Amino acid sequence: METLFTVIAVIFWLGGFALLFSRWILIFWRGLALLFGMFSKWRDFEIEKAPDRRVIVKKYVGSSKKVVVPKGATVIGEGAFAGKASIESIFFAAGLKTIETGAFFQCVNLTQVRFSEGLETIEAYAFSHSPIREVVLPSSLKKVESGAFSICFAFAVSEGNANYVAQDGVLFTRDMSTLVRYPGGSDSKQYSVPECVKRIAEESFSNSLFLRRLELPDNLEEIDDHAFLACRLDEITIPASVTKIGVGAFTRTGKIVVSEGNQKYFSTDDGVLFNFDLTLVSYPGGRGARDYRVPDDTEHIEEKAFYYAMTLENVILPESLKSIGNQAFCGCKELTSVYVPNNVKDAVISNPTAFENCPKLTNVKTFNPIEGRPFRARIFINDNGELKEKGDLGFFP
Repeated sequence: METLFTVIAVIFWLGGFALLFSRWILIFWRGLALLFGMFSKWRDFEIEKAPDRRVIVKKYVGSSKKVVVPKGATVIGEGAFAGKASIESIFFAAGLKTIETGAFFQCVNLTQVRFSEGLETIEAYAFSHSPIREVVLPSSLKKVESGAFSICFAFAVSEGNANYVAQDGVLFTRDMSTLVRYPGGSDSKQYSVPECVKRIAEESFSNSLFLRRLELPDNLEEIDDHAFLACRLDEITIPASVTKIGVGAFTRTGKIVVSEGNQKYFSTDDGVLFNFDLTLVSYPGGRGARDYRVPDDTEHIEEKAFYYAMTLENVILPESLKSIGNQAFCGCKELTSVYVPNNVKDAVISNPTAFENCPKLTNVKTFNPIEGRPFRARIFINDNGELKEKGDLGFFP
């Protein structure tokens, strides 16, 4: 009998030991699986831990169609996913605070994005040229910088956001005073900006390629830089209330008209925008003309005034000209000749950026504008956007 009890005790002891051992084995495998899981979820990302305890995703090195940014990341770094054509959807775990400049620039197949609550900032060009079907911004979002979304199809804002609101798929500041971004991927050809809007934000309509007609409200005050960049409007009418128009605002517009009574701006019959300080503000690059003569009495040509006027071939500048702004003729791909009165050549050649990216511009000719007399012409070569004097061409009848 005593032997039987001993055997039973040994069995129970071995069983307990086996149970305990199996638990330790289970814990070990679970820990190993957790460790492997932690490693595997980060394997497609290059991570940097900043001194301020931010965890920055510096680069995506995977090739998945569906990407989940793991919990723990607080920043998506500049250009981290840029140009990744494989990505079709992206999901962010909780904890993300900032998406930096150009993070998802030109992800040409990215159509679905899900932001997590806690996200506060989306920087410039973060999702530019990525065709997201609908952008739903979380209630925690505090700032969207210019150009963050260029060809998305619609905006929505989560309830409770104190900074932004969406109406008819268009993004506005909460008080509706500023139009932040029109969905560039929309196929609508016409849009009327709400009457309460006082400011059109920087690049808010850029690359809205289908939009042809736009009505601006009578109380509008400001149009920011590049507001309608590459937007092919047939015509736009600037209300009398507008007091500020930024550079490069109407690069592809067909005609600019200023309403009667505007105290700062006016337009000529051919649809070119000027201010009353004798400055040519914006040439409508969509008008399709090959030649243009800047009107007499014009003293200044604004920065980016002829920006990407793609059909322009010849320009004649007036004697009255005093200055040409940075990149004034940048991107005029067909521009071959610029005629400059001799007395203002210094104003032209003093700005090395004025003719950047004008590949066909081989010379700028200076001449004496007095009619009926022979004149001595000089030629300047275009050396990577900078004009350098080449020589004297002699007298012309």
